Amino acid sequence: MQFAWKMAYTQMRKIHEMQTPKTKLMQIEKAIFILQHSLKLYKGDDFEVNADVLIAILPYLFVKANIPRMLAHYNFTSAFHYSTDSGDKLNNIKTNFELCIMRINQLYEKRNK
Repeated sequence: MQFAWKMAYTQMRKIHEMQTPKTKLMQIEKAIFILQHSLKLYKGDDFEVNADVLIAILPYLFVKANIPRMLAHYNFTSAFHYSTDSGDKLNNIKTNFELCIMRINQLYEKRNK
């Protein structure tokens, strides 16, 4: 399981190398894919990785990956990624990214009080 986390960290760190919002979101998707499959192998095939599980894991993954200028990547992605399809997979990734940023900000503010 530790190797899967390291693989997910390295995929997350590659976000700053990506040039477009779509490729940044696809890089996050790769990291999520690695975690989903490793959790299924660890917990069993009947374990379902849903939004509740992801929202608990992703903020930790973003912080642990130590992505340079993570907030700038989020602002760039949210400002320039448009999709007309509702239920688009990249829109779901974008929403998860937004929720992670909000959660990290909440924890940071709570810690500084």
